[in-house]
Amino acid sequence: MDILLNYFLELEKLKNTNRYGKYTTSTEHVSDHSFFVCLLSIKLMEKYKLNLDFKKVVKMSLIHDVCELGLEYDYGAYEAYSDIHIAETKKQYEENKIAFLSQTFGDNELAELFEEYETQASDEAKFVKTVDKFETTINIIRDDKIQIAHGDFTARYSDKYVQNFPTLKPFLREIKLKLKERYSKSGLIWKSEYDIF
Repeated sequence: MDILLNYFLELEKLKNTNRYGKYTTSTEHVSDHSFFVCLLSIKLMEKYKLNLDFKKVVKMSLIHDVCELGLEYDYGAYEAYSDIHIAETKKQYEENKIAFLSQTFGDNELAELFEEYETQASDEAKFVKTVDKFETTINIIRDDKIQIAHGDFTARYSDKYVQNFPTLKPFLREIKLKLKERYSKSGLIWKSEYDIF
């Protein structure tokens, strides 16, 4: 069988990797998230006229979570943030998965782009990481099935990353206005410091 076909049969499994698996009945998958990170990246580059390598941003957006292939659900961001053991387990799993895919299917570019993204070695990597945080927050706003278990963490999820692209601060401001409504709807307190970033 053609190696490219085999590769895509493997990548198709991303459609079965759930996001937020422990915390929700949401049916979003990793492939859904990656698609919307890519789409949002394109639109933000256009809107704010960002001088970035378009092709690299598109590719990086699409592959940034390929490393979660084979998981029943991805690791929660707060879990990895608050538990060093989970963070290390997640990192090791992801590195092993990328090594497996790049070696098995001869995709050296996958390994290179993933390394660039993980180490935040370029403006494109920093941009995609920022958009990744934006899209996750937008999905939390949209999907009432996702429980907001850690109010401070969720409200500030994008703050650190937007510093790399201050041009995007007006967009984050809009996201936070909608997130504030979601907090109110969920009976959560929106602290004034959440508006400062």
